[in-house]
This record gives sequence, structure tokens and C-alpha cells, in this order.
Amino acid sequence: MNNNTTEEIWKEIVEFEGMYLVSNLGNVYSMKTKRIMKPYADKLGYKRLILRKDKKSLGRLIHRLVAEAFLDNPKCFPIINHKDEDPTNNHLSNLEWCDHRYNNNYGTARERGIANTDYVSIGKANQIPVAQYTLDGIYVKLWDTAQDIKRVLKFDNSSIARCCRGEIKTSYGYIWKYEERGVVSEGCQ
Repeated sequence: MNNNTTEEIWKEIVEFEGMYLVSNLGNVYSMKTKRIMKPYADKLGYKRLILRKDKKSLGRLIHRLVAEAFLDNPKCFPIINHKDEDPTNNHLSNLEWCDHRYNNNYGTARERGIANTDYVSIGKANQIPVAQYTLDGIYVKLWDTAQDIKRVLKFDNSSIARCCRGEIKTSYGYIWKYEERGVVSEGCQ
């Protein structure tokens, strides 16, 4: 098949045979409802949808469905790259299998990564004292910084920071909270 074709070609989705079809243009068709499904965008802008099988709801990335159905992957690469760097463009001609290194260095990835990183805030956050608690809320220790936790306990400080910001409830079997000027943040509880 010519990857630049505009003719829409449909294939069954592996593990969902007889239920869903995916096209080379990035559409997904439900054989049950006889309709093209409407995807939603995740926080990174990638189009996703929910497929149902055996009374279970399973989230799937549309670009992965297209690549798995239409693109050979002889080197067993784990990543699908959007050639035009637009995560909403799931046309077959825009997709290619690759490894993490290639994907992370593709096009403007480095420039976007630098532009979207607030190094000043990260540096400040890494200098805030962190209080450690058991899962029962019992105080364990006050650490000078998340970096100290990483150095001493070998815990990933980004996971600790996510807990302190309330993005996750616990990390490494503990509750962690930022402490600024003697006031412990809400963090995770």
C-alpha cells in the first residue's frame, strides 16, 4: 500500500476482531454502533478512545492502533513517531516506528522540551524541606531537600515531588509533604 494514499482503508483491530476497525486515516469504527467513534485528546494532545471488550473499558491511543494495523515493525521498536510533530495527525503517512532516542531527538523535540521547562521553579522546589510520614500519618523525618532523599535513600526525587504537589498520594511507601517556614503543605494524604 502506498502510505500517501487518500483512499480510506480499514483493518480489524487486533484483540478486538469483529468489534472495531481502524483506518489508515486515523479513524476508528465501532461495528456494534455502526459509527466512526469520536476520540478525546489526552493532556499531551494525543487522540485516545475507549474500546470495550468482555465488559471492560480499555483506553487506546489512536496512533498506536493505526501503526499496529498498517506499519511493519521488523525491529520491534516500541515508539510511534508523528513525523509532522502533530499528535492529532494520525494518518498512516505521518507515522513511523522508532526507538526512544530517535523520538526524543526528532525535529524540534529538544527545543520544545527546553521551552516547556521552568528550570527556576524546579531548582526552587528541589531546595524546599520535605517532611516524611508513614502511611498512617506518623512523622518520620524532615529532610532538607528532595535531593537529600535521593542521595541517602536512593528514591527518585521527582516521584517525591509529585507526592508533595498532591499529584500522587504516596511514594516509596511513604507520604511526603513540602514544609516551608514551619508550615507543612497539604501534599498527599
